[in-house]
Amino acid sequence: ITLFTKDGDRKASYQGQVLTSRGDGWLLVAGESVDLLSAGGGVVRLPFPPDRVGLIKSGSFSPDGKSVAVVGSVGILVSPIGDDGETIEFAVSDASEAIWSAEARFLIVPRHEGISIFDLQSVNQYSLLEDHEFRSVGIIAIGDS
Repeated sequence: ITLFTKDGDRKASYQGQVLTSRGDGWLLVAGESVDLLSAGGGVVRLPFPPDRVGLIKSGSFSPDGKSVAVVGSVGILVSPIGDDGETIEFAVSDASEAIWSAEARFLIVPRHEGISIFDLQSVNQYSLLEDHEFRSVGIIAIGDS
C-alpha cells in the first residue's frame, strides 16, 4: 500500500497483503504481524502472536468499528482497536472466515462440520448443524432486534 498526500506526493509505503478495509483504514498482514493502517499514515501493530493464529486466512472489522477479528489456521483472535479491552481467543483450526453480527457481539463461523457461533461478551462457543459442511454463511436481520 502506498499513501499519498492531497498534492499527490508519496507519503508512505507498506508491504504486505490487505485483508480488508474500512473508511480510512486497512488491515494488513506483513509476514507474521497484523497491522492496522490509517489513511493519515499511522500504523498500529495488533496483538496477534503467530503461534496463536497460525497462517492468516482472513480478517474483518466489526460493524461498530471498535474491534477486528483475524482468522488463522489455528485460531480466531478478536482485538479491540485502541486500548479498550483485551484480545479474545478461540481455538479453531478449520475456519476460513468469520462474519460479525450487526451489534458486534457474535462471530458466526462456517466450519467443515457445522457452524460455530462465538459470543464475544460471554466468551462462549456454540456449535450448530454439526453433520453438515459449510463454506459460507450470511446474516439477515429480521425485525427490530
